[in-house]
Amino acid sequence: MALAGLCLGLTAAESSALDPLRRVTLEDAFVLQEYRAGKASFVESPERHAGVWTGTGFRYPLLALEGRGSLRHIWTTRGDGDPYFDWECFVDGETTPSVRFTDESMVRAAAAYPVPVAPANALPVHNRAFNFFLPVPFERSLRVEVVQRQPSFWLWFCQLDYRLEDDSLRGVRLFSEGEGENLAFSYVGLPHQLRERPASRLPREQVVFEPRQLGPGASATLRPAHRPRHCAGTAVALVGRWPSPAQGAFRRRVVVRGRRPGGPLLRSI
Repeated sequence: MALAGLCLGLTAAESSALDPLRRVTLEDAFVLQEYRAGKASFVESPERHAGVWTGTGFRYPLLALEGRGSLRHIWTTRGDGDPYFDWECFVDGETTPSVRFTDESMVRAAAAYPVPVAPANALPVHNRAFNFFLPVPFERSLRVEVVQRQPSFWLWFCQLDYRLEDDSLRGVRLFSEGEGENLAFSYVGLPHQLRERPASRLPREQVVFEPRQLGPGASATLRPAHRPRHCAGTAVALVGRWPSPAQGAFRRRVVVRGRRPGGPLLRSI
């Protein structure tokens, strides 16, 4: 859904260019992950939030996380004109932020980063939507704040996605230097760029079913499971002529015994 939302209004060529990102992002979307994912969302303006956003220099906290993890994605959008805020990331109890940027400079610097750290380090800015995908790892804590740059502003939206209890970037730090068009990002302790292991250490098993030919009203058991399992999905190919439209003519049934009352789970395809 998030990727679909990012593509609204793009040309066919721009949308096609995002196909590799879609594949990588959705490749293991069904896998149970070994971290806790979180999201923080904001819709703000001086009129909506009385006593806040009082003028240039006003500081507002967006995230205050404890433990090991990483900030994985920032999405933000606003009206035209100069950036509303300076973004500051305080890692592991810092009193001076090691990562600092505006929405415009973060996209430009992420796009210029020469090594693919995320499925896409940056996306083109479309309809005033700014996306940041470079992970910001932390070992003990992370605090993200914005500092108001304008005396006032119109509506502002943002979402921040993060992970906790995640050691995939243990020992890695992101730093920024410079500002505006001279902003640059750099990592320390990042020994590799390719994934060493799947998103989860849970075993995966791919099952190939033998072809079956069924008449009207007939059924067949494709695969029994006699121990705890996680079903990632089922691919079914229908071959042949149908006396009636195929929509709704084939039913997949999953029977869970001793766990869910109420009988089979049904889904028509």
